[in-house]
Amino acid sequence: MRIVHFAEILSGGPATYLNELLPFQIREYERVSVFHPSNQSTLIGDCGAQLIPFDHLGRTAKGIAAMISQWRQHLRHTQYDVIHLHSSFAGLVGRMHAQRNHSRIIYCPHGWAHGRRTGFAQRLLYRIAERALASRTRHIIN
Repeated sequence: MRIVHFAEILSGGPATYLNELLPFQIREYERVSVFHPSNQSTLIGDCGAQLIPFDHLGRTAKGIAAMISQWRQHLRHTQYDVIHLHSSFAGLVGRMHAQRNHSRIIYCPHGWAHGRRTGFAQRLLYRIAERALASRTRHIIN
């Protein structure tokens, strides 16, 4: 089995989760990769996973466009059985631009965007987006 983890931000929950999960997956599966921001490589322990850094330019339109481009470029070269997405932005990009083959998509929000303390309209937009993207997800882990 070939697995890729995609995290737009590793600090906090995603890094903790991955550092616990990756050693098990490395022992059990053929290939385990982590697509992550290049400036956060040190947050993943030396467990043997293939680290795939991308240039993180922030949550601006330019930064998100660059992340989408790098994600799509990576997926052109490698097929995965499981795409495991961590947090809201990776969940959005990963589900909208996933491989159109038999990849199973797993999403772990590490905290729901629509639960944040923001304005009503923004929370509603997050809620609508999450519901729409849920249909592209095999499993959601809370």
